[in-house]
Amino acid sequence: MRLDKFAKQAVTWGQLQPLKQKDKLTGADIVVATYCNHFIALCANEVGCKDLGAPDEWMANQMINRLEDRCARNLGWREADAYQAQDAANRNRLVVAGCRGEPHGHVSLVIPGEIAWSKKHGKDMPVIANVGQDNFYGRLASFAFGPKNTPRYWIWDGPYPAEADAK
Repeated sequence: MRLDKFAKQAVTWGQLQPLKQKDKLTGADIVVATYCNHFIALCANEVGCKDLGAPDEWMANQMINRLEDRCARNLGWREADAYQAQDAANRNRLVVAGCRGEPHGHVSLVIPGEIAWSKKHGKDMPVIANVGQDNFYGRLASFAFGPKNTPRYWIWDGPYPAEADAK
């Protein structure tokens, strides 16, 4: 299955795996977020990339550390700018967008689309699928990363299974 089609399904899955907290007044469960790290691990595993672990193995900051290490050691990943990230996603490649944060960062998936200007960031941003506090498919990265949290981008060079390019 193509990664973008899988990602669309996985965003829906992410909405079904929420982080809940009890409302102090009513005692009802309230969804406060969903898990970006689970989503990215699922997407990576879908195309045969095991570098980002199992869905509950690493938090976003740990994934970013792993991506940096893999790039530094030339182990199948390369860091890219927003234009390269969008181009690679348009060719059905695995592209992770991420930014460190405290207590944890955030990661999302760059998907096929058209890079566009983000007023919030003052620069062009690629299109992503996102699982986190806001779950969506097909918006600019600026919808998931605030202006003080500009994402970095990493492209996995494969190998990809034949079905990764299937329509």
